[in-house]
Amino acid sequence: MLAYQAERRGSLVVDVDPKPDHNFEGLPELDKRVHVIELSGQDRYRGLLDPLVVAPEGLREDLASSYLMELLPQAPAAWETQVRKAVRRTLEQATPSCLRVLDALLAAPDPDARAAGEALSVWADSGVARLGFGDGTSERIAASRPVTTIKARGLSLPAPGVPRADLDQAERLGVATLKLIAAYAMRLVSGDRSVHKVVLFDEAWFLLASRDGRRLIDRLNRLGRAENATLILATQQLTDVGEIENLIGTRFIFGQETAAEAKRALELLGLDPEDRVLVERLRGYRRGRCLMRDIDDRVAELQIELVHEHLLRTLDTSPGARLTLEKAA
Repeated sequence: MLAYQAERRGSLVVDVDPKPDHNFEGLPELDKRVHVIELSGQDRYRGLLDPLVVAPEGLREDLASSYLMELLPQAPAAWETQVRKAVRRTLEQATPSCLRVLDALLAAPDPDARAAGEALSVWADSGVARLGFGDGTSERIAASRPVTTIKARGLSLPAPGVPRADLDQAERLGVATLKLIAAYAMRLVSGDRSVHKVVLFDEAWFLLASRDGRRLIDRLNRLGRAENATLILATQQLTDVGEIENLIGTRFIFGQETAAEAKRALELLGLDPEDRVLVERLRGYRRGRCLMRDIDDRVAELQIELVHEHLLRTLDTSPGARLTLEKAA
């Protein structure tokens, strides 16, 4: 609703929809105003998310190195050193890209560099990993309509709360690719500071759950302020609130399933997590009831109403509601 209302007021909206189940394109008010990008492992999308191409300049080295090493979870420490060296050398070229990083690794005299390059070469032509390996010549895609929705149907994502050590290779690739999508989304809204932008990240737990993800949020927050962009992070899984306390301004907390989740939510609001009345009240919230903490640290109970019935019917992401909508269509 926040993103939709922002568009109505003239903002540019970029919507990251990993599941995907958002439906901005289904709203009659946004007819012909939504550009849907369906990411997949097809060769025509090769390099679309190459971090050395799409990431903001200050993020390129860290994001590219992190992405490449995410593909090699059991790699020796020496490989990471060689990968980072290759990324730095590649950034000195006129058209840096991850495929050029592979070329640098494979041509290096160091055996660890060549071994890392050979392992990464397998991924460079595998499924959705193709998204991250470009040749540096791909043109940047600008936001062509007021709303851009990035749908990533081919990603395999773990359930929220699963430790990183327990992720299989497909899930690691999915999480790593979502970080590239986050950087790509911010690249779409960079440019004209006179236009306000909104960047909506659903399933934001994938950023909040790791140190490099939280670092990425911090960088995107800084970039957002410079680019007149507002970040909206939506998640059903709260992580350690202490580490994200300074990264998030206004907070909306809706109904929680368990007492443990409710306590974490109350902590994020600055309320007493041991207050049994508050815990049970939060567990009972349904149908738009929530607690809000604003940027001045004031907390209030709110009831969110979309007012127009078709908005809720079209934007509702619950499985039952979406099935009803598809049958009606």
